[in-house]
Amino acid sequence: MARMRIFTPAEPTAFETPPVFTPSERQQFFAIPPSVQGLLATIRTPVHQVGFLLMLGYFRATKRFFGRQFHALDVEYVARLLGLEAAQVTLEAVDNSVHSRHRRLILAYLGVRMFDEQARHDLAPELQSMVRAQRRPKQMLLRIVALLEQRKIEIPSAFALTAWITATSAAHHRALITRLAATLSATDRQLLDAL
Repeated sequence: MARMRIFTPAEPTAFETPPVFTPSERQQFFAIPPSVQGLLATIRTPVHQVGFLLMLGYFRATKRFFGRQFHALDVEYVARLLGLEAAQVTLEAVDNSVHSRHRRLILAYLGVRMFDEQARHDLAPELQSMVRAQRRPKQMLLRIVALLEQRKIEIPSAFALTAWITATSAAHHRALITRLAATLSATDRQLLDAL
């Protein structure tokens, strides 16, 4: 089954792009309390520290990770906080293992669970109930996002959420067809075909 269309063409891009902060929001989300200073001490290079703080700030604001996407003004601000020049910071060179380690550190620090099979399993009854009630796909997605926030589980990408909703809807559709096939008599089928 093809993935269902939940978003308008511009919405997935907005969902997958880091937030644009005002100066006061930048100050709030990139603040470095003593507990974060302790985490920064475990990160060896200044460039990795900048990347970590950017990921942490974006996650604090949205409960999502955005890969290696960072706004230039945010990079500048965080670099200055750490006493660096923005020109010294080349975040593209940071490899996947460092990025994954930062992600795990942030989740542990904030007490947020990873979106994994266990999280899907925990939320499956909610999603199945919405599918059975024939809720609109966008309503389902927004409700799942709200539940993820409530239960302190990271919010995955729009692609992952859409694929999960599509798979659950397809499974429900297959179950309905199977149930109908098992309960309809040959006469009932002929009458329905005649319609």
